[in-house]
Amino acid sequence: MHIKKANYLLSLPDFESFDKEKLPQIAFIGRSNVGKSSFINYICNNNNLAKVSKSPGKTKYFNFFEIILSNLPPTQDNQSLKNLYFVDLPGYGYAKHSKNQRELWAEKMMHYFQNGESLKMVCLLVDGSIKIQQIDLETILFLHKIRRNFCLVITKIDKPKKAKKSLKKEYLEIFTKLESNSKIFEVSNLKKLGKEDFLKYLHEQI
Repeated sequence: MHIKKANYLLSLPDFESFDKEKLPQIAFIGRSNVGKSSFINYICNNNNLAKVSKSPGKTKYFNFFEIILSNLPPTQDNQSLKNLYFVDLPGYGYAKHSKNQRELWAEKMMHYFQNGESLKMVCLLVDGSIKIQQIDLETILFLHKIRRNFCLVITKIDKPKKAKKSLKKEYLEIFTKLESNSKIFEVSNLKKLGKEDFLKYLHEQI
């Protein structure tokens, strides 16, 4: 399983003008500095695809990427390809942005999650090196409430954890209480972990 082709397409202030495109969309969301752009680059094997900044809060638009996904090894010629879009969304929870700006972005993303006709799955990224954050939990509850298909991606699992309990186990307990079948993936760009399982699941969803 691999991504055969990945190209940046365009950036838009909202999703409506692009929602009539019939290809499936996979959205990536998470707290600022969780590593959304790095994760997209990792699974696409292109470190220059999505812009990565040392300063959080730089993503301010709906950034669309054209993706071709294959379920066969790169060395094999094949016709088993799936075309889709990745959508990199603004990070949430960045305190240095004004309250009005944060609320506006939150409204746009909630509107997208509730009404995006081409949106097939939301990938919620959470930081594996820190404890569960309230804002991440609220996002999980919101996605579950509106019955939006989503998965959880735990990033930075190569970093030392401050919590004694497994973060994945904690999230699994939350999902069990919600009676949610959403998948959880642990990934590390540095150690090259989690990519194959994620791409396999993604292929199943579209």
